[in-house]
Amino acid sequence: MQGYFNNVQATEFTIKQGWLHTGDIGYFDEGGQLFVVDRLKELIKYKGFQIYLLPRFPDAEAGEVPIAYVIRSPVSSLTEVDVQKFIEKQVEQDLAQLSEKNLA
Repeated sequence: MQGYFNNVQATEFTIKQGWLHTGDIGYFDEGGQLFVVDRLKELIKYKGFQIYLLPRFPDAEAGEVPIAYVIRSPVSSLTEVDVQKFIEKQVEQDLAQLSEKNLA
C-alpha cells in the first residue's frame, strides 16, 4: 500500500518506516509463522461500514460478523419481531439482513 488518497495524515499514521500498521496484535513463532491474536482498536470495516465491535464471529464471506445480544426482562412484552423492526429502521439494508440471519 502506498498510502491513502489525498490523506497525508492517515498515511503517516498507518505507514511508518515502510511498514503498514494495521492495528492487529500478533507474534511470530519459532518457525516464522505469524499468529494474529487481537486488535488494538475495537473497530472493523464491514462492506464499507465502520462498526464498533460487540462480540464477533468468523465469517467465510466477510471475515468477521458483528453481532449483538438482546436480553429482555422477564416482564417485557418485547418480541423478536419488535427487535427486527427496530434494527431495520436503524441500520442500512445490508446490516439489517445480517441481523435477521443471526437473531435466535
